[in-house]
Amino acid sequence: MRRSWLVAVAIVACVGALSMAGCSPRAADAGAGAEPTALPSYATVDPNNPGTVPGAGGTYADASAEQKAEFADGEVTYDEYKAAFDRMRACVKQQSGLDIVIQGETNELIEMRIPTAADPSYETCYPKEFGFVDTAWQLYRANFGAEANAMAECLQERGVKPELTYMGRYNQLSALGMNPNADCVWKKIPADAPPPGA
Repeated sequence: MRRSWLVAVAIVACVGALSMAGCSPRAADAGAGAEPTALPSYATVDPNNPGTVPGAGGTYADASAEQKAEFADGEVTYDEYKAAFDRMRACVKQQSGLDIVIQGETNELIEMRIPTAADPSYETCYPKEFGFVDTAWQLYRANFGAEANAMAECLQERGVKPELTYMGRYNQLSALGMNPNADCVWKKIPADAPPPGA
């Protein structure tokens, strides 16, 4: 079992529309658009609380045997992420007769649309088959997403070498007296910014 624990950050909310997902190692300084080579190619559970995931809703005891098995070695791979999604999708289909529509992938995260009528079954199937795996994988992939890349650019523009993780970069910008979102991410990715007055 690999013991290179990853402290991950930030989860993309999956509200009737979106859940996001591999890893291709690249030599780089972890700058914009680069996959940090010092990070493992898998997500991990919380190393301080084996069998749990930081930020996951629900109770781990509610997870299916298959989902628990995916955490048994302390890590989650892209293949396990996809397998867990497929189980959740099949569960929703079986309970509601409706299918979750896959709209593509961004950053190795599955983008999906959930029919409104399927919501009750989704609320049951998501934590049972996918929730904990999804949380761990989304937290991990945040390190390679557009927001992490934007923060790397802001740091490089100020002569600072970006750290490897999303949270490391966030903290670096904060230490410079910046608001990582308002002063960096939202300027580089305007679509991420909240609407005026929000």
